[in-house]
Amino acid sequence: MREYAVLIKAWLFPDARIGVKSCKVWVDGKVAFRRQMSPGGGPRKKTGLKFMLFARSNLCVAWQGSGTSREGTRMDDIAHLRRTIDLADEAVREGNHPFGAVLVSAAGEILAEAKNSFSVDKGPGHAEANLARQVAKEFDVETLRAATLFTSVEPCSMCAGTIYWAEIGAVVFGMTEKKLGELTGGDPENPTQDLECRTIFSSGARPVHVRGPFKELEEQIAAQHAAFWSPA
Repeated sequence: MREYAVLIKAWLFPDARIGVKSCKVWVDGKVAFRRQMSPGGGPRKKTGLKFMLFARSNLCVAWQGSGTSREGTRMDDIAHLRRTIDLADEAVREGNHPFGAVLVSAAGEILAEAKNSFSVDKGPGHAEANLARQVAKEFDVETLRAATLFTSVEPCSMCAGTIYWAEIGAVVFGMTEKKLGELTGGDPENPTQDLECRTIFSSGARPVHVRGPFKELEEQIAAQHAAFWSPA
């Protein structure tokens, strides 16, 4: 698996292109190992990591880089996605559709949040587009290209295009747009498309890195939408 390959690369080549500063390993949801790198690229102290850990199917690996890598940890991704689910619930309480989005910096700082605004903006009031337009005014391109936009559901074509033009560097989503379409059915307020955001991003002149969907959260997100929409 890729996570294992990343740890091996970080272990053997701590000063390689991914710019590793530290490395973490989770087993059963708990940090089992943490490796800090010295300024010269080597380990600060010896550790007791055993490579037998690679045989564990429930092992999660992550690293913190110098800013050249936008990958966070899977557990961090899930935590930020859970925040977008909470924002989606808030949007519903405010009379809007159940969507939320969060922008996170390369250092893991939450830069901005947004919710769906259907009650005011109608169809175009998507959370991701609202967030992308907002941060494009507030942050420089370098910050945005190193940042990640988290959203509970895969961005539609409109949102993917807005994310691209806002210069945001990565997207993480919990549930696919295809699955959303199965839940919204013929609801007139959400004529859901079936177009993967990766297809849109891949047509651009610059890369937008995508992670998703997350099976760990799909059931929760699907239940949230099943309770809201009224299929024909």
